[in-house]
Amino acid sequence: MVPLEGRGPEIERVLEEAKKLVADARLAGVDSRQAERLLRQAQLALEVGNIKAAARLAEGARKSVRNASQRAAFIKFAFGKLEADIKALKERGLDTSQMEIKLAEARAVRTKDPALSQALFAAAVDGVVRARKGLAESKKKAIFKNLPK
Repeated sequence: MVPLEGRGPEIERVLEEAKKLVADARLAGVDSRQAERLLRQAQLALEVGNIKAAARLAEGARKSVRNASQRAAFIKFAFGKLEADIKALKERGLDTSQMEIKLAEARAVRTKDPALSQALFAAAVDGVVRARKGLAESKKKAIFKNLPK
């Protein structure tokens, strides 16, 4: 945290910087509600002259935005990876329709209902895992079937 006690103009600059980060995150689709709440609290603390609390809260807002952005990047990666896995299974001739439906539903509710999105995502992952196990079992059977007796 930047030491800003006793430095009103500097904390105002830090608050403006944090506000810009939060606004940019919001535009990028990142859930920035916690950071926005912390910024409001920082602004109130500054208004009553509690610079130390304002600095702490502004730094908390910045950390919150960074964490939310990292979560959003990870979620984007995870959805992309699952989509690629489903596509690979589809290319091998497997019926991936239920996995595709679960993935699409998980994407659709991701920001509105994160818990439901996580459950749907897990169901799609489970479908991929079961399909891969099925492929592995099929390969084993084919290998053993072709062994000389």
